[in-house]
Amino acid sequence: MTKIYKSRFFFFKPRAFLFVFLFISQFSFGQVIGDYISLSSGAWSTLSTWGVVTGTGPLTWGPAGVMPSAGNDVYVRTGHTVTIAFGTSYFCTNLTVEAGAKLYSFNVTAGQNTYVSFTGNILCNGTIGNSPGYDNICFNSNGANSTISGSGTFDASRLRKNSASIATTNLTINMNVNLWFQSSSTTQLYNNCPTASIFNVTVGPSATLNLLQSGPNTGHASIDGISGAFLPNTIELGGTWTINGTMIISGSLYLGTDNANATYKCNWIINGLVTANEIVAGASGLGGSSMTVNSGGKLEISGVNAWSALSPTNNAFNFVSGSTVEYSAVGAQTVRVASEFGGITAPFQYGNL
Repeated sequence: MTKIYKSRFFFFKPRAFLFVFLFISQFSFGQVIGDYISLSSGAWSTLSTWGVVTGTGPLTWGPAGVMPSAGNDVYVRTGHTVTIAFGTSYFCTNLTVEAGAKLYSFNVTAGQNTYVSFTGNILCNGTIGNSPGYDNICFNSNGANSTISGSGTFDASRLRKNSASIATTNLTINMNVNLWFQSSSTTQLYNNCPTASIFNVTVGPSATLNLLQSGPNTGHASIDGISGAFLPNTIELGGTWTINGTMIISGSLYLGTDNANATYKCNWIINGLVTANEIVAGASGLGGSSMTVNSGGKLEISGVNAWSALSPTNNAFNFVSGSTVEYSAVGAQTVRVASEFGGITAPFQYGNL
């Protein structure tokens, strides 16, 4: 009897396990009614790719009548790959790319950049972009307060503020993010709003924001437009970028601005590490710009011409005691004296000169 009992026990145990697994898999993993969930791999613009959640205990869904919009949370679910095509606009509130899922453009043609605009948060535990290669997926951060976080891989082409509906956007980056770009507009991170606005960016202490060069004259960061807007324009674009982790700028850091209103000042605050090939800090408008490197923070400049433009006119430089400014080019490197910063005494360190 004992042997028969054991054989029956082991015969039914796998079935019981399978039943429990299937039962659990029907429950919601963060979704609420009205959210969009991927039902299969496919194009974002193909309605059959999506289901709209109708119940969450267990998870149920119905057909999607339209593409996700700015009012919808979107989930790309484990095992699915969703693609976005050039020529179409994409919108959501919160975006989740689950572990084992992927969202990308499958397009490397220069200039064919495709934007996903979000107003909430991005959680990436899977893959955004086409790592380790270049991909034209871009993001517009258009909400009031947003965070990019997760344990996955985030490789995009460009990240910017682009909407006039919110005057101030605060974006916090709490995961490693790579930005690539290969087109004539060469700046990967900037404020692109069509009206006066503020774009505040914070890089978290454990995060690295890496602006890679995927083409000639790329890898730049600018608060005011794509190049600090040194030529006169009518749009006041400001913001404060606080780097608590690491930011790698393979091209130019545009410090200056042509803003006339101090409400739209352009500020860089470095508490962690910022490396740049060069810094462009020509004379600013009355709005002004500033760079502060706090104690324990480090600014490293690796290009031969470290400061391609430098003026104290409406620009403030504050190198706090205990901070470091390092010139690290291999070979001869053009550096600047304290008087060119407005008479400050900067704690410069000289690298491989």
